[in-house]
Amino acid sequence: MSVLSSFLGMGKRLRQISDKLDQHSRALAAINKRLAQADLKAPAAGEQGSDADWQIGAYGNFSLLLNRRSLVDATLLDTGFWDIPQMERLFGLASRMGDGRTTFLDIGSYFGLYAFAALDTGRCAQVMAFEANQLNYWQLLANYRMNFDRCQTLSVHFNAVSDREGVSFSQCTSDNRGAARIGASEARGAMPCPNIVLDSALEKLEGENLVIKIDVEGHEASVLQGMRNLLSRNRVVMQVEVWQPNLPRVTAALEGIGLVAQGSIEEDLYFTKGLPAD
Repeated sequence: MSVLSSFLGMGKRLRQISDKLDQHSRALAAINKRLAQADLKAPAAGEQGSDADWQIGAYGNFSLLLNRRSLVDATLLDTGFWDIPQMERLFGLASRMGDGRTTFLDIGSYFGLYAFAALDTGRCAQVMAFEANQLNYWQLLANYRMNFDRCQTLSVHFNAVSDREGVSFSQCTSDNRGAARIGASEARGAMPCPNIVLDSALEKLEGENLVIKIDVEGHEASVLQGMRNLLSRNRVVMQVEVWQPNLPRVTAALEGIGLVAQGSIEEDLYFTKGLPAD
């Protein structure tokens, strides 16, 4: 391939990325407007949707910026609830962990629902929320900023949690952005995101209570592969949504490092390590 052809191909690729960023940024004014009403500095990137789609709803002690076009957001706005049985199971198991510093990992955080629920328990010394989809991350960041005075132990990360460094691509539909999927190659409408390997990023975390929620729409085996050492070094309570084709691999991997199955709710499986009953 000639140098000229290479540059032409690069130019085409940059134009495609620019077009996508422009599309995703067109409704930045909607988020900016809602945040401005709350006297907050708007995030530096955008989100799809009109002004009317964005509403601020209450959740526990927090105010959350939600989009009525998306399933989880709309349900939370209408009922005030989402994943109640799952949360009761997860935090019920976590309450048995006993003394020790507790870190909560919300992997596939979307707009931060589980992270804010973890903050609401008052038991976590550190809450880390990871989101790989740019649109969802900007909403998560907006919620972090809106509740900043109550989020001193929360950190939000634009990363795809995986088993290798590099870049992944994420895409979702506008009617259920909680179902954002991660892939190794770019599909139509997908946006890039840097990977993070938790065994490396959290290598100093040892001998602590680790409460984890994983909802990554089929990417769970890669997430778990990249945190095997982390799970081995700490006491663990985990909720992981597992797609059926991944079930044998995920179960075998977790049981192989000493995690004990604690039942399931729909597609969410529960595992523990280091609890008294284990």
